[in-house]
Amino acid sequence: IIRSTSVVFNDGPFDSSYRENEIINRMEYALKHGEFKVYLQPKVGLDGLGIVGAEALVRWQHEDGRIVPPRDFIPLFEKNGFITELDLYVFERVCRLIKSWKDSGRTPYPIAVNISRIHLTKPDFLEELEQIAGKYGVESRYLELEITESAFLNNPGEILEVARRIKERGFVLSMDDFGTGYSSLSLLKDLPVDIIKLDKEFFQKRLNDREKIIIANVIHLAHELDIQVISEGIETAEHEAFLTEIGCNLAQGYRYGRPAPIGEFTDLMTD
Repeated sequence: IIRSTSVVFNDGPFDSSYRENEIINRMEYALKHGEFKVYLQPKVGLDGLGIVGAEALVRWQHEDGRIVPPRDFIPLFEKNGFITELDLYVFERVCRLIKSWKDSGRTPYPIAVNISRIHLTKPDFLEELEQIAGKYGVESRYLELEITESAFLNNPGEILEVARRIKERGFVLSMDDFGTGYSSLSLLKDLPVDIIKLDKEFFQKRLNDREKIIIANVIHLAHELDIQVISEGIETAEHEAFLTEIGCNLAQGYRYGRPAPIGEFTDLMTD
């Protein structure tokens, strides 16, 4: 029985356990009926190339238009395991989109898809991704699997093996939220990542000299290891100018575009 039609999601003082139950009761229905929407946020090249890719983000919109904030359902889905179903749903929507771009003669952008740490423990998850990509004829080079730094830190031995398997299959591998943990630099010597994403917390305020030195040297080190760097949360011309000066490859943030529905993003494509 779906009882969620009368619930209102907001920041008001109502019982959180009731809200969680409503979300759990609704989640299967929502997935089946397309209430989860894939939005894309552009990634831009700081060398003047414009949009060079995108990150896929999920939004939950009820049939009557009401929005469930990601902070309300993502942690809950990670706790109850439903996040793996959502990961696959988003991945398939992305593959379908890339196929539609190719079919219409457009040059596809690579798209990053977040992969939960829970998904990484499933022995067959890479085979599932390959099967979906194969269904739509999408080459793995257009698909970036984005894993948070904390997932690498929690079980480095197991995740290192998963990372190697990801690379063997030709997917692009990125480490999200880089700089939030305490072992970030030691991870770089072992993990075969293609991209690290500097955590947006670095850019939530004016950078002081010490922060600038740290960021500049992390980017230099990554480049020495043939790893690209994307800085998240960029909103100001000052941050952009600093990143350009120190040679950061890529940036993402409200300065370049907010997450937008697929149709709006496609309208921004140049060919």
